[in-house]
Amino acid sequence: MLFSEKIENVLTIGLGGGSVPKYIHQYLPQISQRVVEINPQVIGIARSHFYLPQDDERLEVIETDGIAYLQEHPSTTQLLMIDAFDSKGIPANMGSQDFLIAVWPRSRTMA
Repeated sequence: MLFSEKIENVLTIGLGGGSVPKYIHQYLPQISQRVVEINPQVIGIARSHFYLPQDDERLEVIETDGIAYLQEHPSTTQLLMIDAFDSKGIPANMGSQDFLIAVWPRSRTMA
């Protein structure tokens, strides 16, 4: 987002406490975003304890697997952010060469 003022939509894989989605929602009203989170407890805690806003026309939180979502919705975003962690760190399948090759075309067309 630092390198392009043309960003209108963002897909984030992984929610955590929701700091980045909250920032985008509060300070970048020109951007709509989808956040994909596999764990329903993380979504509930982000909303109840970290004040993540409810879904609206600019924010949609989707409970599903991030890799599956990307496979089902190719080329549906200008900017892909990955903030996904499990108990061991970044999930192995998200750090694989196959995954990075699969998402690379999205990032090249972003600007």
